[in-house]
Amino acid sequence: MSAHFTDIPAPRSDERTAAVHPDGESRAPYPDGKPRVPRPPAVVGREVASPDTLGLWAFAVGTFLGNLPDTGLVGRTGLTITVAVLLGGLAQLLAGVEAYRAGSVFGATSFTAFGLFWITIGTTDWLTALHVLAPVDHVSLGWYLALWTVFAGVLFGATPALNRALEITVGLSCAGLFAKAVGSFTDDILLTRTGAWLLVACAVAALYTTAAGFWNAAYRRTVLPLGVPAGRARS
Repeated sequence: MSAHFTDIPAPRSDERTAAVHPDGESRAPYPDGKPRVPRPPAVVGREVASPDTLGLWAFAVGTFLGNLPDTGLVGRTGLTITVAVLLGGLAQLLAGVEAYRAGSVFGATSFTAFGLFWITIGTTDWLTALHVLAPVDHVSLGWYLALWTVFAGVLFGATPALNRALEITVGLSCAGLFAKAVGSFTDDILLTRTGAWLLVACAVAALYTTAAGFWNAAYRRTVLPLGVPAGRARS
């Protein structure tokens, strides 16, 4: 076999600069003697699925089940902790990361932050139940909830530019966190339960917003109205 290859004469200099196009057709020699590497076709922008539905669903379920014990209707169980960490926490955190990739500042900020909120709450409850951490005193919890009330207020300031359903959801979140923060500071069970009920209502509003966003996207029309942003309503 090697004799056949050695018998082939070496190509002339002009043949070295000739090229065969990837489609098999011969082309003229390259001007500078260097073959051109074909560029891959430009990637056409593809539609990225919105993580809002997952994030809102995780927020709704985590907020509902996480605050239900504080209403006095049910007791706090192991399910409360796992839902807080895995669904309210991890699922929202994943949705927040995807929102960054999708270019949604509001979704990335809110989902990531509230995901970490529930991971903190759930982990603290879990370590307290294992007697690794001392129980959290009501004043420290009040400051924690107060800071999150401020954060929710910042989010609420942006919701009029988005839609009415989200405005109601975040507004109820602000009110509920505020009531629970004051209830923690004053050790007032009535205020704490009021805040818990407001957050349960917030979760219901988030569930509606989730269903509206999911169905409207699936059917490509308005199945459940979200409410036009305030600026568009004025125009």
